[in-house]
Amino acid sequence: MSQFPIVSEAGLYEAVNYLASGPAGLGQNFSGFSAYQPAYLTGTFRAPFTVATTATTNPPQWYVSPVSVSAVNPLNLVGGRTANFEWTFSTPQSIPPFSVGQQITGRSFSPSFYNGNDGFVVSCSTTSVITQLNNTYVPPALVTAGTVRFDNRDVITSTDANARVTVTGPTEQVFISSQCQWNSQVSYSTSSQFDLVVQINRYRGSIDTAGQGAVDYLFDLESTVSEVIHRYDVSTTTNTTQIFDTGQNVFTTVIDQPSFGYFWYIFETEVVTAPTYRYDSQGNLVTGSNYDGTASGTGVSLGSTSTFAGVSLVNVSSSGTGGTADVEIQPNQTNYSQSATATLNGDGTGYSVGDTVKILGTDLGGATPANDMNVTIIQVGYPGDATPYTQTVGLRSLTAQVIKQ
Repeated sequence: MSQFPIVSEAGLYEAVNYLASGPAGLGQNFSGFSAYQPAYLTGTFRAPFTVATTATTNPPQWYVSPVSVSAVNPLNLVGGRTANFEWTFSTPQSIPPFSVGQQITGRSFSPSFYNGNDGFVVSCSTTSVITQLNNTYVPPALVTAGTVRFDNRDVITSTDANARVTVTGPTEQVFISSQCQWNSQVSYSTSSQFDLVVQINRYRGSIDTAGQGAVDYLFDLESTVSEVIHRYDVSTTTNTTQIFDTGQNVFTTVIDQPSFGYFWYIFETEVVTAPTYRYDSQGNLVTGSNYDGTASGTGVSLGSTSTFAGVSLVNVSSSGTGGTADVEIQPNQTNYSQSATATLNGDGTGYSVGDTVKILGTDLGGATPANDMNVTIIQVGYPGDATPYTQTVGLRSLTAQVIKQ
């Protein structure tokens, strides 16, 4: 990079080459998106993020209550393995309950292979839904059918207002401007509290070295660059559905300075409604609104990724009642802090920050107390039963520009 003032012949050459490199060399690495037509948010973290309001009469819902399933059939088997499954509903639904791209969750199936994360929706009708997992598996025979649902409460959710840029120098800065009008339809049957959160988040891209024929980068959330929280406290004694208009959320000249890399800046939303219990593998407080957190303790070595849905919480130092969790354990691992994810479902009452509970090892394929999983409750969410449904965005845009210093 050229230096100023120019004090040598080499410095002069560098300055001329820098100017001759054109707009890109001067820091005009620019990307952006804008739209004004109203659209529904699909509730997914991968495309399609929106669907035009004129393109469907069945808007995507951010919460779909459990749908009973009568059969699960593997599709596209190759060598006995597949990533695709068709879940047949016990009774036909009035409308297709799930939207393309949504990640559904199975519960109460046997074997436990069919519980937990059951893939992304590829297609859905009134009689069944077809999903795809990220990897292929040898599907075990279904013994007992359960239910599938979609729950996008307390989940950071992308919009189509996003931009990608590349940072190549240690002093480069990224200037971001964004705006988005967001209307959130929320239902509640009792006095409730909830937040409607808008964020600009930065994701770091990395090359997908595992997937053959990969057509895009892998992106991991690295940082929230800016955020606005709209807090609501509503009162009612009857079932109520209301549209909450957050207005035109505007972020002007947000300055970010990440290190070298390829970055994706996304305007994202989140409806924060349910209790949140999170901690990391070191037992430190993790702020935010996701349910996911790792656990501590020693489990048994299981030969494949195993999920255990709706397992009960047993009080160690707590007066709470009725809490349950979904647990996923990676294969051939025994250290819960490195291999297990406990998703507390936000049910039950009477839990407080600092409470300690456990999940019995007998509920996790092992023995008790040797394989008990210990959990610390670090955040208790809002009262009430606020549930998000249709989410609509209007005028929206995001631009990102890298400026060389």
